[in-house]
Amino acid sequence: MSEETKYQILSHLDEPTRYYGFTLDDLALWTVVILLVVASPNKITMTLLGLSFKKGLGYVKKGNPPSYLLLLAYWYLPSWLTQYYIKNLPASYKRLWMA
Repeated sequence: MSEETKYQILSHLDEPTRYYGFTLDDLALWTVVILLVVASPNKITMTLLGLSFKKGLGYVKKGNPPSYLLLLAYWYLPSWLTQYYIKNLPASYKRLWMA
């Protein structure tokens, strides 16, 4: 571990973990895009589709906290899908907000 990364101070406490310089959602997006480009005969179309998804992802994440996509997934995806990565919360349709 180099001296620069040993004492790295994060700019925010909720700054997401980075893998190879990418956040987890960017890494997942680019992994899917690369697999589609490799597997598809329409490489230019898949590349343009991946770039448009990246632009849309940036639009959704702009001005929101790093965990915003996780919250969107919790509220809008089915509970059988979200129970694998959000274990200690009830399903979103069972939540009741009291004012």
